[in-house]
Amino acid sequence: MPKEPPSKEALPKPEPTPAIAHAQAEVVKLRQQVEALGKALAEEQQRAETYLNELRYLKADFDNFQKRLRREFDELAELSSQRLVVKLLGTLDELELAVASAQKASGNEAFVTGVEMVLRKFKEVLRQEGLSSIEALGKPFDPGLHEAALKVPSEEAPEGTVVEEIRRGYMFKGKVVRPSIVKVASAPSSGQEAPSRSESEAK
Repeated sequence: MPKEPPSKEALPKPEPTPAIAHAQAEVVKLRQQVEALGKALAEEQQRAETYLNELRYLKADFDNFQKRLRREFDELAELSSQRLVVKLLGTLDELELAVASAQKASGNEAFVTGVEMVLRKFKEVLRQEGLSSIEALGKPFDPGLHEAALKVPSEEAPEGTVVEEIRRGYMFKGKVVRPSIVKVASAPSSGQEAPSRSESEAK
C-alpha cells in the first residue's frame, strides 16, 4: 500500500529569512507610525476646532463691544446736544420778546426785519438739532405737556381746554424738555386755580 503524503499542517513552517523578518518589522513600525500620526492629527484637529470656537467668541464679544461703544457715544452726543439746546431756550425767548416789542414800536422796520431774520435762522438751527414746539392753544390740557398756571372761567372754550399760552413749551427728539405754561378753561361758575403739573401727576 502506498504511503499517504503528509498533511499541510504536519509540514514544518519555513523559517523567515532575515530579509522577510526585517520587512515585517518595518511594516509593523510603519503601521505604528501611521496610527500615531492619525492620533496626532485628530488631536490637532480638535485643538484647531477649539481655537476656532474661541476666535468666534472673541469676535462676537468684540462686535458687541463695538455696538455698545457706538450706542454709548450716540447717547452721550444726544445728551450733550440736548443740554445745549435747553440752555439756548432762554435766548430764544428773549429774541421772540425783542421781535414782539420791536413790532409794537414805529420807525424800526429795518431793525425788526433784521431781528426776525436772526430769529428764523436760530429756530431753523434748533429744529435741525431736534427741537420742536409743543402745541398748546386750543388743545386739551395734558399734564405731560402742559403746566397749568390758572383756571380761567370760560363760556366759549370747553372745560379743560388751554385758552392761553404764557410760556411756550418745547420737545427735543420727542422728549419734553420744557412744558408749556398755560391757562386752562373752567366752567363759568369755577374760578379756582388749576393744579400744577406735579399735583396732577401725583393724582
